[in-house]
Amino acid sequence: MKKMKKGISGVLCVNHKGDVLCDYTRKYPEVTIRLPFIIGYDLSYFTAEIYYQKNKNYFDEILKMLEESPDVKFYEEIERTPHGGIVLIGKRAYGVLRALYETKSVLRGAIIIRAGIKYFPVLVYGNPKDLEERVKRYAPREASAFFKINEDIRIEKLVANTHIINKIKEELTHSEIRAIMAAYELGYFRWPRIHSSEDVANYLAISKSAFLEHLRKAEEKIMRILYEFFNI
Repeated sequence: MKKMKKGISGVLCVNHKGDVLCDYTRKYPEVTIRLPFIIGYDLSYFTAEIYYQKNKNYFDEILKMLEESPDVKFYEEIERTPHGGIVLIGKRAYGVLRALYETKSVLRGAIIIRAGIKYFPVLVYGNPKDLEERVKRYAPREASAFFKINEDIRIEKLVANTHIINKIKEELTHSEIRAIMAAYELGYFRWPRIHSSEDVANYLAISKSAFLEHLRKAEEKIMRILYEFFNI
């Protein structure tokens, strides 16, 4: 197999005017959307993972906007949590995959959408300027595109962190969160310990056995979530 020349690593930043996902994240800038994959040429198929930290009804809003968008051919709710959800979407393609193909560019990771901007991590083996121009040319509506060299999508890390934090919030009970937070604040995890288990229990106004039980359950749940994440 022939060795390819070294590609230019970077992030293609695209603002598609009138795109439902751009409009949604522009309306709710605290929401992040992650597209782990996308297939299709004229019609794009993908799952959209929607993340947010505030307990608001953002998920119903995206379903409403998908229903009203003329570009969306179908959608299906896959999963819903207190902090987001997953929806399968089939919609009109906006030409980015075509532009990538024609410029010998390769998508190298998940697509992130936040605050109205789509972030495509790519390796470009042609001219990045040509990639930008083709993205704008093939877009069904007005679009802007900029390729940034050697840029990592920091939002991708934020999404991963948000997923873990939200998972912990969902799994732990209120008592378990109080126990582990108080233990940390009072130096229970330091060595030597600043406060003993009796001290933390008194601070929480519960028995020592109740504190230790809540703490053990919290630690076990957190470790299970981290274990699953590290073993992906």
